[in-house]
Amino acid sequence: MGAVMIARWIGLLAARLTPAARKDWAQAMQAEIDALDGGRERIGFALGCLVAALRLRLAEGESRTVAASSMPNGFAPVAITCGGIAAMIGLAYLSIADAPAKALIVNAGSLGIGLALVLACRATLPPGPAFAAVASMCAAFAILATALTGDAVEGATRWVRVGGLFVQTSLVLMPALVVAFARWMSGWVALTLAITAIALALQPDRAMTGALAAALVAVAMQANSLRTAALAALASLSFAATLVQPDRLPAVPYVDHILWTAFDIHVVLGGALWAGCAALVVPAFLLGKKAPQAVAFGVIWGAIVAASAMGAYPTPIVGYGGGAILGYFLSIAALWPRVQPVGDAGPTLSRQKDTATPASEFQSNRSHFSVGSL
Repeated sequence: MGAVMIARWIGLLAARLTPAARKDWAQAMQAEIDALDGGRERIGFALGCLVAALRLRLAEGESRTVAASSMPNGFAPVAITCGGIAAMIGLAYLSIADAPAKALIVNAGSLGIGLALVLACRATLPPGPAFAAVASMCAAFAILATALTGDAVEGATRWVRVGGLFVQTSLVLMPALVVAFARWMSGWVALTLAITAIALALQPDRAMTGALAAALVAVAMQANSLRTAALAALASLSFAATLVQPDRLPAVPYVDHILWTAFDIHVVLGGALWAGCAALVVPAFLLGKKAPQAVAFGVIWGAIVAASAMGAYPTPIVGYGGGAILGYFLSIAALWPRVQPVGDAGPTLSRQKDTATPASEFQSNRSHFSVGSL
């Protein structure tokens, strides 16, 4: 009797996982479980059904193109071009301002790595919410680990040491997390953003938490979903938490306040830095067509620029620091829609099988769990 109940519970789980378009197959599968004799045989068949249901669910998830189709094809190339222009303006500024050679090497190297990164991600990484969830979880825990174990400066733990460099992980990873959520609206990616919001409050980092809150509020105004509204509220609370914590970090030359100090060198140089910062958000507002991921992209980089103009926070792309350069191009990789062609979505069922007996797909998996193996 216990084996029969186990088989039925496995069948119910398989039915729950089965996509809505295959619910008739799930019903036939459950009927087949009840019709079989012997507890072991039922369990073996039910486990085969569970495997088939998982395959169908994964195939359905990976073949989705949620929000991706709304992006114009030229958005990513324009964004890459604008990022490259901003980075070149930054290199010119560092050279004219007599910055150390290390600063030029780091920014130039980060530009090359960033361009290679976005093209490699576009060419090799699989599209779909499943991969986005795994990558986002890794990124969120990296930001949390930085808050808990990173290098502390004046009470702030926003950096990890990589060789002789301090890397701000949130600046590299957080913009891509926001864009990935706006693109897929996945529950798992939403969880990673909740973890990120808490981690940024722990660091604490007013600039990045404020940028996160601004981007999520903008996405929530478009998405009109309870999940996004809850995330925006959590990010806003995290931002409020950073406001009541001390922020004693001094300004760093060639990194902070340069949107103002560059005018002391030459008015044209100061204007060029502002133009470079504006270039970062121009693609979102000219070509985004109100796509949620484009709005998130534009708002988060606009907010990071605004924070750098108001306080001692890194000026993205045009200032010294490779983290923002890598983060900008990584966020383009998260935004760039790569749609799988029809018929290349993985282990989906052929149309020929659609005409077969509904339980046949589940029956074919029965061999994976033989009675002797139980």
